[in-house]
Amino acid sequence: MKKRLKIIIVEPNWLGDVIFTTPVFQALKKSYPESFLGVAVAPRAAPILENNPYIDKIFKLDEKKEEKSIFSKIKFIQKVKSYHFNKAIFFHRSATKTLLIFLAKVKERIGYDYKKRSILLTKRIPAIEKDSIHKQDYYLNILEKSGFPIADKNCRIYLKDNEKENIKKIIPQINFLKNNYLIGLNPFSNWAPKNWPLSNYQELIKEILNKYPNSAFFLTSKNREKKIMPLFSQFGKKVIDLSGKTTLRQLACLYSYLDLVISGDSGPLHLAGAIGTKFIGMYGPTSPNCTKPINKAKGYILFENDICPVPCYQKNCQMQYRCIKKIKPNDIFRYVQELLGKKD
Repeated sequence: MKKRLKIIIVEPNWLGDVIFTTPVFQALKKSYPESFLGVAVAPRAAPILENNPYIDKIFKLDEKKEEKSIFSKIKFIQKVKSYHFNKAIFFHRSATKTLLIFLAKVKERIGYDYKKRSILLTKRIPAIEKDSIHKQDYYLNILEKSGFPIADKNCRIYLKDNEKENIKKIIPQINFLKNNYLIGLNPFSNWAPKNWPLSNYQELIKEILNKYPNSAFFLTSKNREKKIMPLFSQFGKKVIDLSGKTTLRQLACLYSYLDLVISGDSGPLHLAGAIGTKFIGMYGPTSPNCTKPINKAKGYILFENDICPVPCYQKNCQMQYRCIKKIKPNDIFRYVQELLGKKD
C-alpha cells in the first residue's frame, strides 16, 4: 500500500513573501488530492494562510521570539513529528528551521543549497542569486525543480463570509459610506525609505476630493501613528484613521470593500491585490521586478528611480530618499482616475 504523501512547507517570515507562496498549496493539492499539507510560518504572517482550503495544518514558528527557548523548540519538534510528515519544502533559508524539521524525522528535505544547512537537505536546489528574479519565482522554482508543476501563479487570500460581515460592525463607516468612493491609504511600511512623504498623501487627497467629492479615505498601518491625524484633520470625517486598530485579517476584510488601495511596497499592498482589490503601488529603493504584486486584481506600479541601483538597502540614504520622492501626487492621480471609473 502506497504511503500517503504528507508535506510540510517552511515559509519565509515576511507578509508579502508568504503571500507570494500561496499558489503552491493549490498546485500541490491538484497534483496530489489525497496529500496532507502542513505549513510552518511566523505568527505574524499566519493569518494570511488561515481558511486556505488547501492547507490542512498550520504550525506557528518564530525561532527568535515564541520558539526562542530550547524547551519551545523541543515542543515544536515533537508536534511536527507527531504528524509523520515524509517531505519538507523549505522556502525559508534558515539553518535552524531546517535543523528543527530534520530532528522531527521528516525523511525528505528539499531547499536551496546554502552552505550552513546543505548537509541537512536530501535534495539540494542550486541557489539563485538574491534579487536576481521576482521573489515568487525564487520560491516557486523550488517546487518546479522538484517536479511539481504550478499552472496558476496568482496569489490569493481566503476570507470567510462571517469575517466580512463582522468587519462592517467593527468599522461601521463601511455601511453608511458605501455609495462613496472608498479608498485605502497605507502610508507606512516596515522600512522608512519605502514610505512616500505624508505631505504627498495630503496633496493627493485634495486632488481626489476636487474631482470626486464623494470620496472617503481609510488610513491603515500596522502601528498606531500619532503623527497622522493632525496632518489630515483638515479633511474632517472624509479621513478615517484605522492605523493600529485592525488585525491582519480585519484589514483584508476592510480592503475587500474598498474601491482602491494606495500604498508603498509593503505587505498591505500585496494583501489588497490578493483579495482582488484595485491597487496603486509606489516603489523607490525596492524593485518591482522583484516584489511587485502577482494577482488578477487590476493595478499599477509606479517606479521612477533612475538615481540609484535597486534594490538599495542603505539605512542612511545620502540622497534623502529622492527615489520615492520622485513620484508626485499628480502621477498617482492619473491612475486613480482610471481605476475608480464610475460608481455603481
